[in-house]
Amino acid sequence: MGGVIIVGDPVNLEQIKNADAKGAADRLARKAIKAAK
Repeated sequence: MGGVIIVGDPVNLEQIKNADAKGAADRLARKAIKAAK
């Protein structure tokens, strides 16, 4: 499942998987981490 941490609906995770976004997942993870800090 990678190292993607999403705070919110699990639906987002499914959308990311459906988009088959490896780079986007990284970007999202960084955004989520930044937002969490």
